[in-house]
Amino acid sequence: MRVVLCPERSEEVFDPVRLETEDFADSIYHLGHSQDVQLFKYEFPKRKQVISDALVIEQVPPEQKTRYMELVRLELRESGAVIVDTNVSNRTDRTRSDYYLMDSFVLAEEDIELCLQSSLKFVEALYRQIDPYGRHQRFLLNACLSGIGHRKLVRNPTPQHSYGSNLFGIDRVLAAYQESRVVTRTDLANPDYEIARLMAKFRRAVDAAKSPI
Repeated sequence: MRVVLCPERSEEVFDPVRLETEDFADSIYHLGHSQDVQLFKYEFPKRKQVISDALVIEQVPPEQKTRYMELVRLELRESGAVIVDTNVSNRTDRTRSDYYLMDSFVLAEEDIELCLQSSLKFVEALYRQIDPYGRHQRFLLNACLSGIGHRKLVRNPTPQHSYGSNLFGIDRVLAAYQESRVVTRTDLANPDYEIARLMAKFRRAVDAAKSPI
């Protein structure tokens, strides 16, 4: 899943020199690991680099790979845009083979919601830190799912002997909104409603994409 938030006000938000400093990266690590945000997990290694006009931080699989992964790619652009990529499958430590099979056929709505919550709360915490006087109050929000394949969105999935699936598979990116939605910092601080809207849009997009017509 990709979540994108851009300040509605067009200007440079992150100084290009500061973007390269260890102090700035450390502040991002601190926010991402904080209890309120939980975008990053301490047990997973990180790597960072500056690419063009952006700082990119990735939470990557451990050297000893497991089925359980919480992958993150965080991109902070000089314009203030924040792009968060997370995996929304295989996020639970499921060692039983029936759980592993289930991850191939369903996406747990709860996992998507947790990723949305971490992404939105990270942006709110970030701007609360860098913009304490509230110059940037409104943001353009969009989100999309990719790599769905034959999976279905299911609430509280449990292992079964067999699973129904999207017969034709979904091989394209499904965006929540055709045009980005305007949200405020208050919305991001209390994101339950925005998450519910995104989930409703995702469910409809997946249902509409099931048919090849």
